[in-house]
Parts: sequence; structure tokens; C-alpha cells
Amino acid sequence: MKQGIYMERGTQQFILDNCSAQPGELQVFYLFGKEYILGDEHYYVVRAAIEAENEAYRRGRIQFNYRLRSHLEGLRCLYFPGKWLMGWVVNQPGYGIYNTQKYWAQHDIYFGDCPIFMLLDGRSQERGMYFWDSQQMQSQREYYLFDDPQPQISQDEVGFYEERNTWIS
Repeated sequence: MKQGIYMERGTQQFILDNCSAQPGELQVFYLFGKEYILGDEHYYVVRAAIEAENEAYRRGRIQFNYRLRSHLEGLRCLYFPGKWLMGWVVNQPGYGIYNTQKYWAQHDIYFGDCPIFMLLDGRSQERGMYFWDSQQMQSQREYYLFDDPQPQISQDEVGFYEERNTWIS
């Protein structure tokens, strides 16, 4: 089956603009979008992102609790109706893109039904995209950016979403 990962350019820009470059300051973002199956082609389209609240990472380690998914479902219904949780992003500034194995267990436990994991280094602007196949993370050589000609956001919502560190397209 042919597969591809697509990300709306504004969503990627939101993530990059809000990435810390301070070494040791881990950050987490959640990705929302849609999945499309067209014959033997399978596409994952990321159209929105939100930054995790501070309790997701403490003392240089990312920590989640079991209420996370219900919290994310509430955010999805409120801010991203019609989209689904597609995965998550970890920014580890100053550490480069390596050792994704330490995130496998967290992905399996908390995001096991989500196909996408992205690892960033906000200091060097390096990034790696990974596909989760329910057993392991497979590095993707590339993901595709696209521009949405009709972003799904009204002007009166822009200020609200910028204050919340959220991007909707």
C-alpha cells in the first residue's frame, strides 16, 4: 500500500515558530488532521496543531497520564471538529534528531492508534518524521507540505487561537 504524510504549510510554520531553541527545554505539540484511503493509497493529512500544556514535561522528561486522551478529545471537539488526533511532536532543542526508541513506549501507550510522530531540534531546525505501524516507528524520507487555499479560520478567531498557542487551518 502506498502511503504519504502531508502537512499544511501554516501548521508546520506554527510549530517551528513556537519551538524553543533553549537546550534542555523539551516541548510537545499535538497534531490533528484526517486520514484518507483511496484504493491502495493511504494518506495522512495534518491540518492543525496545539502546544501541550506544561504538565506534559517535567525535569527534562516527557510525562503523560491516562487522562491525556480524554483531554485531547475535548480539545479536538472544541477547536478542531471534523479532524482527528494524528500524532505528536517532540522538540528536543540542542540534542539533534536521534534515539527515537526512547519515545516508542510512550507512543505505543498513549498514541498507539495515531500514525505520526515528529522529532524536532528547535535549535538547529532539524526535523524527522516517523510513521507508527502499531509495532515500530519507521523513518519517513520526506513529508509533503501544501498550502490550503481556503483556511478554515475566521478573522475573529485568529487572536483567540494565537493566545492559546494553537494553529487551525
